[in-house]
Amino acid sequence: MSALRAFRRCVLPIGGAACLTWAADELYGHQILQRTLRTVKTGAILLWEYKVNWTPETSSDVHARVSKKLVECLKKNEGLYVKFGQAMASMDVILPDEYKSEL
Repeated sequence: MSALRAFRRCVLPIGGAACLTWAADELYGHQILQRTLRTVKTGAILLWEYKVNWTPETSSDVHARVSKKLVECLKKNEGLYVKFGQAMASMDVILPDEYKSEL
């Protein structure tokens, strides 16, 4: 019985607050929380790709996957993120060929 009471006292209010925050973020059209979470998620995926999957033999495949994921995140986030992508596209001397083709 105490586990149910702890659930009611802790998890339900936190879950309710999270739902209200998400709804307010969506209602007012700013989508700050959604953009931030999407960016953090994409960053974690990119970090995983480079730290775990990257080898000199698979570098081309990893660069292609990462560039597609990055461009997808930038397009979904819109606004300043698109400008950031445009700035990255102008750095064609530094970026690998897979990024140049995707950006």
